[in-house]
Amino acid sequence: MAPRVRGAENSPPLDAIWAEEDTPGIGDEPTYLRSGVLLSLHDPASLDNPGWTYTARYDWYHAAAPVAFGRLTVDLRHDVNVPGAGGVVLLHGRGTFSHTGGNSVVPFYLQETLGGTNIRGNSTVRGLFDYRYRGPHTVLLQAEYRRQMWDPLGITIFYDTGTVATPDGTISANALQHSYGVGVTVSIPTTVILRLYIARAGNNWHPFVGIMDGF
Repeated sequence: MAPRVRGAENSPPLDAIWAEEDTPGIGDEPTYLRSGVLLSLHDPASLDNPGWTYTARYDWYHAAAPVAFGRLTVDLRHDVNVPGAGGVVLLHGRGTFSHTGGNSVVPFYLQETLGGTNIRGNSTVRGLFDYRYRGPHTVLLQAEYRRQMWDPLGITIFYDTGTVATPDGTISANALQHSYGVGVTVSIPTTVILRLYIARAGNNWHPFVGIMDGF
């Protein structure tokens, strides 16, 4: 789905531009209740140990049909010190998998996105523009090398790949989007407080400036 930008004057309604099959739920704006359960395991970062965090959660979105669904989110991050060379390798994987019953759908405005940063400010496939792809299921894999050079400045080199489900709900490795880039970080002892990077995906270049850690 690629957005169009136009003036508000004489603009047709959204449901006249986008078809329901491309933007599910565009004609419905129900009030919904969200509930969920969360499991989280973590080893806090320290000066000697970069740490890890594994989380899994399931959320129910309760609303009148056709907008009612459940979503499983699995997020795994493991940071590893690099012996000899110094620095830290960050490994990150995230998957979201939605379930609908009957004629229910996952509305487009509640679907997870890939491209740039998502609505929570987390990095996804950084060489793409923000929210470039969306779908009921997403898979994201990231690897990043960080090294402090001159405190508090550091360098980072990264690679991202990910995909969203096809319209029939299938996740295919052939549809993976790939991105790589370099950047600069500003850190206090165990926390990144400012990130600047430029990333490439295909023929696209995407610069970024943001606060706090990206994962």
